[in-house]
Amino acid sequence: MNKICGTGLEESPHGDTLNYLMCNLETNQLSRFRARMIERLLRSRCLEKFRLFGRYYLIVFDATCIHVFKERHCQHCLRRKDSCGKYYYYHCVVEAKLVCKNGMLLSLGTEFVENEHSDVDKQDCELRAAYRLMEKLKKDFPRLPICFLGDSLYANQTVFRYCERYNWQWIINFKPGSIPNVHKEFLSLLPVAPENRLICNDQRFLWIDDIDHEGHKINLLACAEPDPKKPEGIRNFTWATSFNINPYNVTALANEGGRLRWKIENEGFNTQKNEGFGLEHLYGEYYNAMKNYYLLMQSAHIIYQLIEFGWYSKIQLDDNFGSIKNLVRNILHSLLYELIVWDEMEARSMQVRFLLDSS
Repeated sequence: MNKICGTGLEESPHGDTLNYLMCNLETNQLSRFRARMIERLLRSRCLEKFRLFGRYYLIVFDATCIHVFKERHCQHCLRRKDSCGKYYYYHCVVEAKLVCKNGMLLSLGTEFVENEHSDVDKQDCELRAAYRLMEKLKKDFPRLPICFLGDSLYANQTVFRYCERYNWQWIINFKPGSIPNVHKEFLSLLPVAPENRLICNDQRFLWIDDIDHEGHKINLLACAEPDPKKPEGIRNFTWATSFNINPYNVTALANEGGRLRWKIENEGFNTQKNEGFGLEHLYGEYYNAMKNYYLLMQSAHIIYQLIEFGWYSKIQLDDNFGSIKNLVRNILHSLLYELIVWDEMEARSMQVRFLLDSS
């Protein structure tokens, strides 16, 4: 910020100055900045090893609530009535994150769930925001081979049409109520397809291909595995997918594809809410400032993960810092109390390498 504002290395811009900047800065500027960060990683082939089947990048979509208010915060607030009959107001976002099997979740795009004004007849929702985000993602990364991941909310005709139009593959969590007729046909076809079964490493897979649903071909994959925490001792998963399923790709579809969707909730939203980022803290009072601070946080989280999962930090962390939190704490103290010599930093280059998994 010192360099951008030209205030000199010994001075920092006042908090009001930053808020004024965030209030007036167009959000697409910070969105483009984040997209350029991801583009650089993709061009440098840093993320090649995390492709599904060596081709598709796994992009998971999900929504989360970022702020809740007792009174209306702005005209774009969403409104909901609680069990006591009182209204509360809140802001939500839909995120598209590139998920890697080593635990990284890199934000590619954000769409805010927002009402146009306070008197709308029908409020904005997660699905409509997700459709807008899919269009933006295609525009920002037109040639990126994508496999769309989502929860059961996204098992609908519109998502299928978008994926077909953009030539994306998809793996979506499936519940019996998502598309009841498809689930009914899946159960009826299982007894007559004994070849569509596989047991591998305590996991039992069942699948049926080419179930027709209003012109779309849907393939269903079910997985059961032991889980002592469950009352019945078994955990069950079901996914709908555009991939044709066979004994050679079924384990990858489940374990390297569908199972990674939940990471956006833990390594993504939970980390940003409870591990020091303060996602639910209202950094900017005004709506545009709130959005810009959120976008800055996504870029900061990308940088954080490059440090956490980078090859250099993996081999140096234990001896020098002990944990990633101590490393970040030392970086923070350095930024607070030491001068940064820009000429020396700009003259240096570095390379980031990633391990295949967090172990």
